[in-house]
Amino acid sequence: GTNIEKRRTPNIFRTTLATASGDTALWTPTSSKKFRLMRYQIQLTGDAARAVGGMLEIVLRDSTTALAFSFSAYVPAVAVNTLGGVSTGWIDLGNGYLSSVANNVLNINLSAALTGGEVRVVSTGTEE
Repeated sequence: GTNIEKRRTPNIFRTTLATASGDTALWTPTSSKKFRLMRYQIQLTGDAARAVGGMLEIVLRDSTTALAFSFSAYVPAVAVNTLGGVSTGWIDLGNGYLSSVANNVLNINLSAALTGGEVRVVSTGTEE
C-alpha cells in the first residue's frame, strides 16, 4: 500500500529543566530538520511549590501549538516533599509525532512558575 511508514529507532535524547511559567525549549532540531518525538517522560520533584497552591499544567508544544502530550499535578504553596516527586514514566508514541514545520522547537510549557523544585522532561526521537 501507499501508507507504509518505515519503522524508526530513536537516536536523539534531550532533557531540560523548567521552573518558569511559559515556554522552555526542550529540543531545537538541526537547521532545516523536524523533530520526531517518539517517547517522553515528565518528572516533578517532591519539593515543588508555587506562590499559590493549585494545579500545574505541563504541556509539550510544537513551537506555540499545544500537543495532546501533557501532565497535570497539584503543587502546594509550601513544599511537603512527602512523596519524593512524581513521574509519568516513559510514554511511548510508537513511530512518534513529527513536527508540523522544519525548525520548530519542542517546548515545555508550564501554566505557573515554581517557587521551589523543578519539572524535568526527558525526550527521545529522531530528526528528519
